[in-house]
Amino acid sequence: MRLRLALITLALCSVAFAAPLDPVFTETQAPSGRIVIKFAESAELELRQSGLQGRQASDFSDHLERLIPAYRLERRFAQSWDEIESHRNMAMARGAKNLPDLNQYATLSGALGERKALLQILRELKSHPSIENAFLEPVAVPAALGFDAFTGAVPEMRKAVNSGRSDTPDFTSEQGYLNAPPEGVNAWAVEDSAGADGATVQVVDVEGAWLWSHEDLPAPVVELGGQIDNLGWRNHGTAVVGEVRGHDNVYGVRGIAPATEVGGSSIAEQWTSQAIYNAALELNPGDIIIIELHAPGPNATGEGQVGYVCMEYWQDNFDAIQMAAALGIIVCEAAGNGGEDLDDPVYQGLFDRSQRDSGAILCGASVGSNLDPASFTNYGSRVDLHGWGYDVATTGYGYLYGGDTLPEEFWYTSGFNGTSSATPIVAGSVAALQGMAKARWGFPLDAKLVRDLFVATGTPQEEPETQIGPRQG
Repeated sequence: MRLRLALITLALCSVAFAAPLDPVFTETQAPSGRIVIKFAESAELELRQSGLQGRQASDFSDHLERLIPAYRLERRFAQSWDEIESHRNMAMARGAKNLPDLNQYATLSGALGERKALLQILRELKSHPSIENAFLEPVAVPAALGFDAFTGAVPEMRKAVNSGRSDTPDFTSEQGYLNAPPEGVNAWAVEDSAGADGATVQVVDVEGAWLWSHEDLPAPVVELGGQIDNLGWRNHGTAVVGEVRGHDNVYGVRGIAPATEVGGSSIAEQWTSQAIYNAALELNPGDIIIIELHAPGPNATGEGQVGYVCMEYWQDNFDAIQMAAALGIIVCEAAGNGGEDLDDPVYQGLFDRSQRDSGAILCGASVGSNLDPASFTNYGSRVDLHGWGYDVATTGYGYLYGGDTLPEEFWYTSGFNGTSSATPIVAGSVAALQGMAKARWGFPLDAKLVRDLFVATGTPQEEPETQIGPRQG
């Protein structure tokens, strides 16, 4: 990390964005039952809180009524037209170009039927001149092994059994990812450096649920979108936050940046893209969003998580991430556990950075402490960095400590996995670096610079032909 700080003095630069691609998506194999629409700006249609307006409004409404007699059309992003336009202008004032207009998005729902019927509706929609893009919304789940978007299954709860309550042990010896490279990210080496605890940085986790009352976590500074009332989802969010923000004390685990302020933006009551965008609006330049979700892509088979891909594959999520980055927010995004080559032609160049770049740091996973790509991780030229994909010690689950005899507030695991466990390792490292930069120079680093520095200075991976990027450290 000290090397990166030296490089920063020579390399400060601003975020650059590639022009957005107008993709024709290959559809998800696990649709939610809703269709995402993006109106063509040339159509001059405006979906406001009062309804659809513009010169083609009547024609498009008639088109929808013929397709779906009992349809519902609502804004994809809940803010008012003027608010979204103001945020876009703010981002452009920071130097961003070719930014999407989130006002053009809508969500179509109703009795749309199963996937075959949805695809037929989609074909009809795409034929209308008012539509720039339309695609099936996927079912998103946490990017940890055992979650199933097709069935709704969550990982089996295997809990350690403890003989009654005692003082929680110190589990930092289990956290190899804190150690010096090549094993870890070198967190111990900078623990006494000004700002390395991340106290001046905020991190918001986008997923489903958290146990904020856990003994080793702080109260959240941001809570958006409610929570999914499910133990599996709650354990997952708790584990993610523990990697970044576990208290620096004499028990439990220690986060990589243990003084960051943390919060959550849940998809319980928000679309994924809305959860990302709403999180960005709560943060300041230099702060961090973690995206801990993935979803079945075109190659998904329903067998495990084969074919699951990262959330920016779907254009509304990509555009929300691009807006967040344009506002100065650093987005760390799980690459997904589908075992997919994101450079495969099936993805139609959507992960080709020369065609489109959301600005996010895309995070793959290694086999725990070694540098080999995990068998499940997605990979390719778009994957920037990697973290441990197995054997991560953190808060939640109770596999390591807690068991049936203690309440959730005292649960810990040493088996957190997936690109879900890898991504907060990257995010925690970003928070520590950002805190040190702010302490030294008084201002935060931008997203592209942080991404480039970590890629340039990280520990190279094994098997570079399966690219998951270096391990920062």
